[in-house]
Amino acid sequence: MTEDTANNTEEMSLVSSPRIMVVGCARDVGASTVTLGMIVAFVRQGVALAVGGMGYSLVETTHYRRTSGRLSHLLDYHALNAEEMKGSLARLSTGSEMILIQSDFPLFDKYPAGSSHTSPAEVAKSLGLSVVVVLDARGYAESFAALAKGVAEFDPELGQIGVIANRVKNNEHNEILRQSLADIPGLVYLGGVPEGDADVIGADVLFQRRGNRSLLPRSGLVLCGEMVEKNIDFTALKKLAAGKPDLSVPTSWMAALPRRCRIGVADDAAFHLTVQDNLDLLRRQGAEIVPFSPIADYRLPRDLDALYLPGGYLHLYAADLQNNREIREEIRKFGDRGGIIYAEGGSAAYLCRNVVMHGGELYEMVGLVPAIAHSILDVRETVVPESVSIKLHADCILGKEGDEVHGVRDSRWILHTDEDLDYAFSVEMVDASEETQLSLVDGLMPVSNVFAAVMQTHWASCFGIARHFLDAVMKYQTERKSGADSSGTQPIVRANDSDTTTS
Repeated sequence: MTEDTANNTEEMSLVSSPRIMVVGCARDVGASTVTLGMIVAFVRQGVALAVGGMGYSLVETTHYRRTSGRLSHLLDYHALNAEEMKGSLARLSTGSEMILIQSDFPLFDKYPAGSSHTSPAEVAKSLGLSVVVVLDARGYAESFAALAKGVAEFDPELGQIGVIANRVKNNEHNEILRQSLADIPGLVYLGGVPEGDADVIGADVLFQRRGNRSLLPRSGLVLCGEMVEKNIDFTALKKLAAGKPDLSVPTSWMAALPRRCRIGVADDAAFHLTVQDNLDLLRRQGAEIVPFSPIADYRLPRDLDALYLPGGYLHLYAADLQNNREIREEIRKFGDRGGIIYAEGGSAAYLCRNVVMHGGELYEMVGLVPAIAHSILDVRETVVPESVSIKLHADCILGKEGDEVHGVRDSRWILHTDEDLDYAFSVEMVDASEETQLSLVDGLMPVSNVFAAVMQTHWASCFGIARHFLDAVMKYQTERKSGADSSGTQPIVRANDSDTTTS
């Protein structure tokens, strides 16, 4: 459905899908677990659900993608301004019957300085999201009403708020909570979720297996979904979600071009953490996304025009990746032929000659980047994402000199090289502990068609990146199909061509 703006200069479209934000009023109230249960329940009901995450956790959006079966956008309040966030939501809505956004911050807590909004509550108002607040009900009886009423009255502009009581003791406890909210205007009690078996759906179990926080045990997901579906009033939830007016956005934000190229995207236990908005923008620029596994596949998918290698858990699967010599050779040959390769986070280390673990173990990798990647963290340590601002100080496959983009930093890997290589990124980040501005360089370019950065960029913060990347891909496709030489691409120094010691 479309409408014209007042001066008829730009065609507008309406985002009409019902929309909710699931959010806690404090940390560790179980909002993430309740959200996963909701996703499982909606999918079981056959609802075309689109899920997004607010913040910069690539792990959570990976959970949402794998659970819902659709790309999950990252509504990062540091990377995206208000208009860019609205555009991300609009693209996420395509083909959906319901939109669910989960917030990493409590509802009224203030975001860090420099964010596009002041709090999740402000985002909810800006994007027209109905709020569903998750409250920890342990130890509460009738006093639960005071907590919930405070939420409702703190910002009346949020409109009607749905309340989910989590960690409810039993049916009697649930009924006490329900009755306590019965006469409070602006609140709708959606139900109480019982406290589950911590050995099955506890956070330490549900969100961590073999150190890989992206792997979710199916048994825990199924139980989570059953608990939420049984105890939440989904009819009332859907009615609440539909209570906000349609969101009007420029039609150009949601435009999509015909299919024109194939991009292989690594997607397995080792590599999968990326800003999924990037993949959606590539699809809208005409790319077919073709998944493959650097762990399990021996050959690249056929007729690829580019490779997109996300971050992930290389440090947990380095031996498996080293043992798959065939796929490493395929990737190396693809780069040598001039194929476009973009690698971010841990996959930037994968493109190096070798990786060295924190304990000193050395593994052979692809060898397209003449460098050695060192892990500065033990395999059991978890990386805490850091927001970064990036400026391109050289033309590359992502854009032009001077372009600015935001993203997150994977602080596990440091790349060391003796070569005089070009760097495309200058990176600014804030050291919160010292309140100082740090400047770094990143974005190694051993040749013009290969790009490796430990920073992970959010392409929705610089809308031209996807188009620029596809322009480079289409140039390679034309040369490949015509049999022409790949634009003077220089030979790559291979892993066994020189000493692997570094300064």
